[in-house]
Amino acid sequence: MNGLILGAFSLSTTFVTLIDISIAFVVILIIYGIRYLISYIKKVDHLERELNDLKKEYYEKERG
Repeated sequence: MNGLILGAFSLSTTFVTLIDISIAFVVILIIYGIRYLISYIKKVDHLERELNDLKKEYYEKERG
C-alpha cells in the first residue's frame, strides 16, 4: 500500500514539475515576444521619422 501511495505521489510531483516547466517556458516566450515587439516599434518609429524628413526635403525642393 505504501508503494502505491509513494508511486502516486512521485507521479503527481512529475506532473507538477512538467506544469512548472511549461509555465516557465510560456513566461520566457512572453518576455521575448514583448522584447521583440518593443524593438519592432522602435524600428517603425525610426523609419517614420526618416520618411517625414524625406517628405520635408521633397516639399522644400518642390517649392523652390
